[in-house]
Amino acid sequence: TNMTNVVKTIRNEKQTRNVKIIIGGAPVTQNFADEIGADGYSMDASQAVRLVNSLMHADPRNRRQCLDMTLFLVILTSD
Repeated sequence: TNMTNVVKTIRNEKQTRNVKIIIGGAPVTQNFADEIGADGYSMDASQAVRLVNSLMHADPRNRRQCLDMTLFLVILTSD
């Protein structure tokens, strides 16, 4: 699927290998996010913001990535 390919591409590039990937929207489930290797799932944008905040605070390196603008938030609503 397209989302699977996006996650694989991001993970295979040296510059983006460690970024956090969040997917979500109506056609997506937590199970699917787990299957394709996403770091998180959100059913809507407001939940995605809360998830990004929790990822930033979970590990100081995550926060630094975000501050460096290398934390990617990918919300895909269709495949």
